[in-house]
Amino acid sequence: MTNTVVVQRRKSFLQGLYILDVAKGLAITMKNMLFAKKVTIQYPEEKRDYSERFRGLHYIKGVQGVENCTACMLCPTVCPALCISIDAGERENKEKYPKKFDIDLLRCIFCGMCEEACPEDAIKLSNIYEMATPHRKILHKDYLDIQRGKDKSGTTSKLKGKGALPARPDYFPPPPRFEVDKALQKKGDETGAV
Repeated sequence: MTNTVVVQRRKSFLQGLYILDVAKGLAITMKNMLFAKKVTIQYPEEKRDYSERFRGLHYIKGVQGVENCTACMLCPTVCPALCISIDAGERENKEKYPKKFDIDLLRCIFCGMCEEACPEDAIKLSNIYEMATPHRKILHKDYLDIQRGKDKSGTTSKLKGKGALPARPDYFPPPPRFEVDKALQKKGDETGAV
């Protein structure tokens, strides 16, 4: 049989009020507040640098002005959020291409599975993280092409009917530095993308 011994410690009056503990906590807080290096960035003026592996906005990679996508339907098949929809078309030389390539960014979980599944290495996730917009719209093929720099004229969407999208400037207003990321453009030039 085990005997239990209860030891009671006597606390002084100051220890009972926890003033010393509060003072130690305040000293740590003041030390970190006044002397530690600041880690906060001033967001609109300063941009955070993310790694090369960051999964941001989608873009379609192309070679010599033509997108690599062959509308094989692997990316919508593997997408766990079911946010990609493709309508395939056929060129004069019997080559398949996506007539319509839409990505619903509000459903997308940016998992990168579409990028992994693509046999042509056509769809990529960039390091652009500023995607806020006041409208719930779908990223369509025209915008994906514009984002990678194919068409700089600001074309309107070819979609008709209920889901029709207005002209490009109203559709997805770009953030101030959005032209196309210089690093992304440089990487595309090295790999032969347009």
